[in-house]
Amino acid sequence: MLRKTGLLWLVVTVSAFWVGNSIARVTHYTAATTQVKGHDITIWSKPTDDTGIGRIVAGPAQTLWFGELAKGTVVRFSLAGTAAPFTVPSSGAKIYALAPGQHGQMWFADFNSNKAGLTTKKGRFQLFDLSISGPSQSTEMVEGAAGAHWFGTANSGIGRITADGQSTFFSLQDNASYPTALTVGPDNEIWFAEWKGPNVGYVDPSGTVHEFAAGFGSNSNTFGIAYGSDGRIWFCDPQNLRIGALNTDGTGLTFYQKHLTGMPDTIVAGPDGNLYFGEFNGAIGMITVSGNITEFPLPIDKGSFPVLAMTVGPDGQIWFSNFNHAQVGQLRIDGQ
Repeated sequence: MLRKTGLLWLVVTVSAFWVGNSIARVTHYTAATTQVKGHDITIWSKPTDDTGIGRIVAGPAQTLWFGELAKGTVVRFSLAGTAAPFTVPSSGAKIYALAPGQHGQMWFADFNSNKAGLTTKKGRFQLFDLSISGPSQSTEMVEGAAGAHWFGTANSGIGRITADGQSTFFSLQDNASYPTALTVGPDNEIWFAEWKGPNVGYVDPSGTVHEFAAGFGSNSNTFGIAYGSDGRIWFCDPQNLRIGALNTDGTGLTFYQKHLTGMPDTIVAGPDGNLYFGEFNGAIGMITVSGNITEFPLPIDKGSFPVLAMTVGPDGQIWFSNFNHAQVGQLRIDGQ
């Protein structure tokens, strides 16, 4: 079933001010490596376990970036485990949604407010107001065409913000369906997964929203989405312990769950042609485009390791974060 809706409303934001921010003391995470099923998994732990970590994304100059959920900070993280945190200049900020932009900047949307913005690699912030009635509750952001950044919201559909702070929102069939994950498709369309849909869909370059619901079932919830090397859109269905894929025209919906024991909730396309996913119950996994699944239980030393975010790092390896504790991990997929 295909449903189409159009552009909801347009807001031009003019809050274009820069805020300088000093770096908190640089922190050195400690690393511990374990081999699981022939692959090295390294867990980097902050000396003080004082926060969970949201989305983790690859940044410029061999860095990764993530948000510290309990601290209102975004962190520049080196491949050697050195973290430089920057405090977001917005009261009560909580940053899940991050995406790299042009000129080495890192864009974000604040979960707890109607603000979006960017920071330089040295922690100089620029903030923009989004004209929505409440907090964005955004959990993921991606960069699309022409340097614009896209993000999902809890009650206002899919948002887009341009480099100069102009924001546009695109309505879904049910804006409360909560798009929690986004990815860029082959024609610069922005695909999204609806946690309360259950649907997946996309916004095309003309601004038309397409949503696909047939075949998901009423007990599904889609969470995590990626464009695979096989040209299909892949997503997680944690409620039913399965991973799904469909063609970009909405046909060919297929679910995979053989050998899957945990709750998959995030997924990313790897450089080797496979897809990698994280599980809420403390594991990561690999699925081939033919549907073969391998799970890698994580070495857990802090009681829990729910993986709600993954990325391909600047080193070509798979990086992920611990939603409950101050840890990030790396799965080596190059045989080392």
